[in-house]
Amino acid sequence: MTLHHFTNPQWFARRGGWLAEDAPLIFARYVREVSRRVGGKVRFWITINEPMVYVYYGYVIGSWPPGERSFDAATRVLRNLLIAHVRAYQELHSICDGLTGAPVSVSIAKHLTHFAPCRKNSLSDRFAVFLRNQFFNAMCFSALSTGFLFFPGVFCERLPGERTLDFLGVNYYRRDFIRFGGLRDQGPLGEICEDAHHAGQIAERNSMGWEIYPEGLYRVLAALRRFSLPVLICENGVATDDDTQRVRFIESHVQSIERVRSEGLDVSGYLYWSLFDNFEWAEGYKPRFGIVEVGAADKTRKVRPSAHVLSRVCR
Repeated sequence: MTLHHFTNPQWFARRGGWLAEDAPLIFARYVREVSRRVGGKVRFWITINEPMVYVYYGYVIGSWPPGERSFDAATRVLRNLLIAHVRAYQELHSICDGLTGAPVSVSIAKHLTHFAPCRKNSLSDRFAVFLRNQFFNAMCFSALSTGFLFFPGVFCERLPGERTLDFLGVNYYRRDFIRFGGLRDQGPLGEICEDAHHAGQIAERNSMGWEIYPEGLYRVLAALRRFSLPVLICENGVATDDDTQRVRFIESHVQSIERVRSEGLDVSGYLYWSLFDNFEWAEGYKPRFGIVEVGAADKTRKVRPSAHVLSRVCR
């Protein structure tokens, strides 16, 4: 069960949303109510889905609500999201442990991207990839594993808890080529290079233009060994109108998971995104992720062949 997946109640947004100082306490109150009502039915909890994605699109580039562009606001929201997770972690274990016959497992769902240097021999591009891995891929897991948040603008802040992850929730979709952008704006973190000179390195793209790169899933999972925690793949899927492409995607990415499992990483589960074609935020209903097709006009459901392939893979 995921407790926060990008959307907020309007009353919460009107009083400042995740910028409000007491936002983590309000979230904890909400988690308390949910856990009391359904806690006996849930073994795995995700408190917050993709906190860095929410911060980036809502407070850095401003293409999602609330549409702000403020580095200061972004750091404050990230801080509050992580503290909210800690409070939720404490509430869930306090109320739910034992209700299902065993302690519950709690984490966040972290969006991980495989970053590659635009120019392989460029030290500056490789440095930008290193920084992106630290800030976008590792920071939230590191903060919630150690109890300390390191972030520009919040150099070092003590979170109200020690390790507050029982597993690592991972969402993976793509590889991005990164080019160093100088020393201004987000230059040191680089920018995504979409120039044609990468075309020969890219075998397939989905309907949203994202590269399909199963090797990247292996690599981001292999990098998580240092946390010594089991991994649950919470999201991994492809937007496509070609279901044969979806079949290839499922099979190739599960092979990457099996490869890293054979090397000793504890991957406890795999959840394909998504069961149904879904509302894909700023892109609306056009991207088709589902193993079950949803009719655009009448909302009828039709099971795609890829659903049967996933069923076979699971068995």
